[in-house]
Amino acid sequence: QSCNIRNLYWHGFCNRGSLPLSVLAVLTDLLVTVGLEHEIDPSTIPLYNMSAPCLAIGNQLGLGLQQPDDLPPDSWLTVAQLLVKIERTLRHLFVAFNDCTDRLMTAISSEYFTTLDVMLDPMYNDTVNCLYTMLPLSLLFLLHDVFIQPKGPRLRDRCCHGQLKDVPALATAILTCLHNDLQACLPSSTEPPALCYLSLWHPLSTACQTWCSLDESTLPQLPQLPSHADAESWHTTTRQNWCYQHQLCTLPTSKDDIYNLLAKRRCFHFNRDFRIQLRLVNRTIQLLQHAFAGLEQHTTHLRDALTTASARQHRNWSRIIRIATHALLAWLKLCHAEVGVWLFTTTEADPNLRKLLKGRIAVLEVFGTCVKSNRIDELLLKCQQDADTMLHYLSNEADSQLSNEHDSERV
Repeated sequence: QSCNIRNLYWHGFCNRGSLPLSVLAVLTDLLVTVGLEHEIDPSTIPLYNMSAPCLAIGNQLGLGLQQPDDLPPDSWLTVAQLLVKIERTLRHLFVAFNDCTDRLMTAISSEYFTTLDVMLDPMYNDTVNCLYTMLPLSLLFLLHDVFIQPKGPRLRDRCCHGQLKDVPALATAILTCLHNDLQACLPSSTEPPALCYLSLWHPLSTACQTWCSLDESTLPQLPQLPSHADAESWHTTTRQNWCYQHQLCTLPTSKDDIYNLLAKRRCFHFNRDFRIQLRLVNRTIQLLQHAFAGLEQHTTHLRDALTTASARQHRNWSRIIRIATHALLAWLKLCHAEVGVWLFTTTEADPNLRKLLKGRIAVLEVFGTCVKSNRIDELLLKCQQDADTMLHYLSNEADSQLSNEHDSERV
């Protein structure tokens, strides 16, 4: 039954100037008293530097490419006021879109407040939160990146708990864009939302963007489907890969393609099993990045060393280079293509796929070590076993999809 002043203000339930001067005097006295009785060295408190994540979000929003050190810290008061306004506006939208009672716009000491965590939960009262069907995907991505995603800046949490080193000027620009677009979504607004934003920390968006940027200079040429005249002979020899190759030909290759793909998927409603599968895919992509870089670095080093090598070393290292640039690089490209198919076409959790991903991760985790120590034969065996397992899985998947085709003669 206390005043609960801090929560009332931070969650946007109070109007400006509604706090009596007597309460302000008590808060000021409390702050001074605590500061005098408990001397704390500020340098011993771990604080979060918001400059880098704000710069990344600002670049996505097209707010400029300034270096964070070039921008002066902004006013805490300005950011605090914007955070309160954003939560208050979002509460109006939440209540309107979900047909809630006006009581949720107020705070009652005996009941839970309608806070940001409640409003940005994909589910509300065991049904879909209508914010996720009414707000643009760009706006949802930005809200989650700024406030919710564990790897994001979590600007509101860190600001209201005093965990920030400083508040960069870009934070104000980002919050202003967010507030303006939320205002544009109100029923009374005549201006449409203007944001164009692709999430930096949503696990599916991150995986898609990393996959598209992975080894761009040596991406495999995606296989093309045969002409109608060759279809009969081709079909009898590679029937099991028809659906797989068709998927490869239609994978996204740009941010616009990724955005359109994510717009068609309920990317905020994944169940636990699918999230685990997505984490495995993300881990596979990260390991592929390291494997591509490590293989290129090691083969370059061996080529440079050939000029001073003995005859025996020359034969051995030349063999390693041939295997690395043909068999191992081809296997990595195949892995890259396969991960793309899983990432962009799989919409449900698959225990068999999770098992295969764990096997792929196990091979990729030792890939760099085997290459650096020239244990090429051991690595070739692991890659061959992985490829055989994957081919069996893909064959079964393609056969299953072909059996579901209505027009079997056309296929």
